[in-house]
Amino acid sequence: MKNIILAVAFCFSSMCAFAQKSFGGSWTTPTSKYITVIYEGEYGVKDIKNINTVNGITIEETIIKRNKNTFVTRVFNRNNGYTVTVKYKLKNKNTIICKFKGDLNTTLIYKRLFAHKQLKG
Repeated sequence: MKNIILAVAFCFSSMCAFAQKSFGGSWTTPTSKYITVIYEGEYGVKDIKNINTVNGITIEETIIKRNKNTFVTRVFNRNNGYTVTVKYKLKNKNTIICKFKGDLNTTLIYKRLFAHKQLKG
């Protein structure tokens, strides 16, 4: 019985990791000066960095939860003092829906600029 539970857990984690790898790449939305770069690791999404296209400032996000087609991060922007949680949901291979909660409450649609097949954060 223990072996069956371990096998099911392994299969589920493998499916989640495979689905999570669909997030990897650079993403943008028309209402932001930032490009969001999502790096993949062996088990799916590993790092998220937001790079300001005007001044080059980088803001890192902390992953707090992962599922098959979603993950949630926490972000603190020192420049404006905003703290938000962001839920990333994969709509299709080139579109992510990001729901922001906290000091900013909105939903934004991000489009893929390009994929980073070779980049492992």
